[in-house]
Amino acid sequence: MIKQPDTAHTIDIYPVGWLDVFFRLWCAYRRDIPADVRPLIRKRAWTGLRDAIRYDWKNLRHGRWHQLKDGFNGLLCEPDPLPDGLQRCGTGWTMARARRSLDKQMRAAGLDPAILNAPAPDRECS
Repeated sequence: MIKQPDTAHTIDIYPVGWLDVFFRLWCAYRRDIPADVRPLIRKRAWTGLRDAIRYDWKNLRHGRWHQLKDGFNGLLCEPDPLPDGLQRCGTGWTMARARRSLDKQMRAAGLDPAILNAPAPDRECS
């Protein structure tokens, strides 16, 4: 039996881990950024890269393999609000793969994936 929640759900798909770091670097150099804030945005992007390298190096030295692996999730796909019974979100390197992964998790939890609305296709640089 498939449970049907009463509330409407939306899907949020966003980059996590290394994909998020590289996306921020790409936005810092590829977008039309005003000249007065350009150095600050680029500095934050490079600081994010440095911090990600340090974090993964620390996890590697201490043998935290699961945390190290989580940096390569790519995109995270999660419904908002989270339906009751859903244990995991979807992950993948493309938006379609992340959505299919979420649908698979929902079917495993006994939920109907058709209750979710389609995600917004574009992501703005911020």
